[in-house]
Amino acid sequence: MLKVYSILDDKAQCFNTPYFAQNDLVAGRSFGDLCNDSRSLVSQHLGDFHLYCLGEFDDDKGILKPYDTPVFISHALQYAHVERNDGDGDTL
Repeated sequence: MLKVYSILDDKAQCFNTPYFAQNDLVAGRSFGDLCNDSRSLVSQHLGDFHLYCLGEFDDDKGILKPYDTPVFISHALQYAHVERNDGDGDTL
């Protein structure tokens, strides 16, 4: 089972193309990468973007199960300029 996620753009007043991830943490990691990529529109306008879960995809049966209402996961500002650690104590 995969979950379906989309980034809401407040200024454009629309959701972006959905993507699939195993869970909220994995989806948040991808969203966080966009938030910290200086070339992305998301990073240039952090206050405008929010991550939502839209439903589930059963990859065994090929069935998409949308939620009645998108579920808020996080705001782009939560990921801004997060320091990364490579696991041996060194900040990247």
